[in-house]
Amino acid sequence: MCIGKYSAAEGSATQDFEVLKRCREQVAAATSPDPATQARVRTHMALSMGMSHDFEAALAAGATHVRVGSSIFGARAPKPVSS
Repeated sequence: MCIGKYSAAEGSATQDFEVLKRCREQVAAATSPDPATQARVRTHMALSMGMSHDFEAALAAGATHVRVGSSIFGARAPKPVSS
């Protein structure tokens, strides 16, 4: 699972998503020298990345799962500040 950079001030989350995608490719290559098996590993190995604000970039990078809770349920209430 990858939660990318949250704000534009931090930069684009796309790079973060690409890193996770490369990690999956490396795992697929390391687990089998056979290209057909590597393709199956990539197909079955989920890429959970992205949230409501950047799900489009995550999907473009190959996400199989995204977290879009705030788009559905709204923003969370702020946590109370303890004294």
